[in-house]
Amino acid sequence: MLTFSYLVATINQPLVDSTLYTIDTYFGVSSPSIVLWFRTHEEWRTVFVHIYNTYNYQFPFVIFYFSSRGDVTQLQRFFMQFMIAAPLTIVLSGFFPAEGPYVWYHYTPDIELLKALNQLRELRHNIVDLTTQNGIVTIPSFHTVMACLYTYAFRNQRKIIFIPILILNILMIFSCLPIGQHYFADLLAGIAVAAIGIGLETLLFTYTLRHTADGRAFQKTSASDQKHYQTPFALSLAKSDSETENQ
Repeated sequence: MLTFSYLVATINQPLVDSTLYTIDTYFGVSSPSIVLWFRTHEEWRTVFVHIYNTYNYQFPFVIFYFSSRGDVTQLQRFFMQFMIAAPLTIVLSGFFPAEGPYVWYHYTPDIELLKALNQLRELRHNIVDLTTQNGIVTIPSFHTVMACLYTYAFRNQRKIIFIPILILNILMIFSCLPIGQHYFADLLAGIAVAAIGIGLETLLFTYTLRHTADGRAFQKTSASDQKHYQTPFALSLAKSDSETENQ
């Protein structure tokens, strides 16, 4: 995915920082004020750094949780949503590139963000260095995309599981402002991309339920048994691959 984002960045579209600033101003959000507050309250900054970094641990947790419960259907639906949302995020970041609020407002970013900024600028000059790996996507915020997908995956779980996941991911979305140093507009775009990923996956899931033999068979199983089966869409893909191999 990182390599794909580097290649897309070489499209070298005009920067949209001024537009993102206008959107933030419309909603009354001042990124520099939020960043400055956290820089002067180091204990809170440390807390939100850890919250921001749960992005890296929630993905394997989703896999572990639903695998341990034998809930194959929910796990496959989560992966499908991810596979729709991730490429869409990268493509949009290429057509609507931005350097970030720290450039627009002229304040010093963290060292990791500074490395990402330098790499983005190199890519915009068609200098592709695959030996360094930095997240260069500003809009949409991919942390926000994943926070929405993580929360949605647990929507039907017990409240004792769902509510902590919901709170954690709301806080992770907020942490994108002081820690990820995003525009507020990046967060709105991330929510929109997640909604598109979930919506398209739901359409695919519903279509295969209604219009394929596997889907009709899936509907005949009990609700408690359905979670142990592959989704009809996954079965259809597997059959297509098998038929292709046999040709």
